[in-house]
Amino acid sequence: MTAPVRVVLDTNVVLSALVFGGGAAGQVRRAWQQGVLLPLASAVTVQELVRVLAYPKFRLSQADQDELLADYLPYTQTVRIPQPPPQVPRAAMCWTNRLCTWRWWAKRKCWCLATGICWPLPQSLSR
Repeated sequence: MTAPVRVVLDTNVVLSALVFGGGAAGQVRRAWQQGVLLPLASAVTVQELVRVLAYPKFRLSQADQDELLADYLPYTQTVRIPQPPPQVPRAAMCWTNRLCTWRWWAKRKCWCLATGICWPLPQSLSR
């Protein structure tokens, strides 16, 4: 078995995967559940996710929020963010030389994550 790809997922991507679960977000969720991706999480990113899940517009009970977190946090690897944090490029470019956006990424069925590298989805996830 190959090692999972370690990724930093934007909170909005995790939120979409957990709350809505369809389309590309659902593929990301299946990828972490199947061990294809290993999401990296820090105390700050987990706190942000907890805060966002509690937004009234999602109408999630505390039990619902806990259940969603239980479907994400066990699959993550905890990391510490160094101080000062490392420099990150302003815009990630795909191998196709296009600016990575969620819409472009979902339409083309490729990964375009925090690394700035874009590559095709594994066959098992591109359904």
